[in-house]
Amino acid sequence: MIYYLNLELINLEELYLRNNELQSFSFLASLTKLKILDLFSTKIQKIPTEVFQLKQLVLLRPLEKMD
Repeated sequence: MIYYLNLELINLEELYLRNNELQSFSFLASLTKLKILDLFSTKIQKIPTEVFQLKQLVLLRPLEKMD
């Protein structure tokens, strides 16, 4: 299902994943037009390496563990 979403969201510029339980963000690498990424209060422990491939990213909201 993630691969299907990649095709549909290729032009996405803003993605707000705040307060969710996602633990894998491998789909981010295909979102090459992404400018804003909000990962606040997700279950990830560190910034996914895929984020560093996003050349147009101008805003990355900080990570924080969910309670």
